[in-house]
Amino acid sequence: MNLLKNKKIFILFFTVLFLTVGVILIERAGSQEIVVECETCIDLTASPNLIGRGESSTLTLKVNNTPDSFAICSISPGVISNESLNDGTYNYVVSPGGGGTGDFTYIADCTGGGGQATDSITITVINMPPTATNLNVNQGDYCNIPLRPIFSWTFSDPEGDSQGAYQIQVDNNSNFFSLEIDSGKVFSSSESYAAPTPLSYNTTYYWRLKVWDNYDRESNWVSGPSFITPSHAYPDPDFNWSPVSPTQGEVVQFCATQEAGVCSEDMSTCYSAGGSIPSPSCSGKTFLWTFPEGTEFATGTSSTSENPRVKFGSTGAQNVSLEITDEVGSCSRTKSVGVMLPLPKWREVAPW
Repeated sequence: MNLLKNKKIFILFFTVLFLTVGVILIERAGSQEIVVECETCIDLTASPNLIGRGESSTLTLKVNNTPDSFAICSISPGVISNESLNDGTYNYVVSPGGGGTGDFTYIADCTGGGGQATDSITITVINMPPTATNLNVNQGDYCNIPLRPIFSWTFSDPEGDSQGAYQIQVDNNSNFFSLEIDSGKVFSSSESYAAPTPLSYNTTYYWRLKVWDNYDRESNWVSGPSFITPSHAYPDPDFNWSPVSPTQGEVVQFCATQEAGVCSEDMSTCYSAGGSIPSPSCSGKTFLWTFPEGTEFATGTSSTSENPRVKFGSTGAQNVSLEITDEVGSCSRTKSVGVMLPLPKWREVAPW
């Protein structure tokens, strides 16, 4: 009698569980299996359920309804509403969040001959981190603004966000323990940065970059290519000439380096390793002079002489340039020489 009573309680519990949850149950009877079909069963999943802001996910709804083989289903918010679905699998592409981030829950509700069933799934939307590519360093103008490299990069964001800020660190140590330059967080969309203070010659430098998007999501540190500064400063060309106000066709002596009996001082400056200045400073370096068309070089000098002599073929302001090249680089300087007409020749004649 107690056994029969317990069996009735089990049957009642089984019936309530079957109607309420709506799952497929398998009951074993000896060596046989009896499969009990769902009355109204649904299963709602999402792939992926972790996405970046602005990305999409696919909702998958599986429907199993007995005995009608169809159910009236809705998925909220805004996916489907009161659609008649046969038994099967249905996919829906969704973009939750509307550009925002957070947890977004979708609820499926189906009603069929077996009753009503609901299921839900939550998709988490995060702001994916940006990154930087194409990191490059331009060592800049060693003639006018030496040791002020320019760092550049390309901002990249998986969601198409724009750059909101950046930070650059430069060190002569690859572990960045003793920073030479630290920009701090710079709120700017610029994709380049010029060193605010000079670095040192003959030194290997390392640099890295971090960027933020316009929602303040930051990237990891991205390392740029290391670089080596020149062993010493570039040449500093300079020159003078005599006479200071030459006339057309007159021989003019140009002086860039000290030369006994010709030029009394070094006008140009060249350097050696360690920053020392030899004397004569630029003797033996490569010189290249550029004069206006029609200028003639005096015998024994040319455009590659250190101290050439020339005759100008025209009057007015004549631009003269000197470029000096050594083992690390070259620099140039241009000056304007005012050339006048020669005085007329005259001779005395007897009066009438």
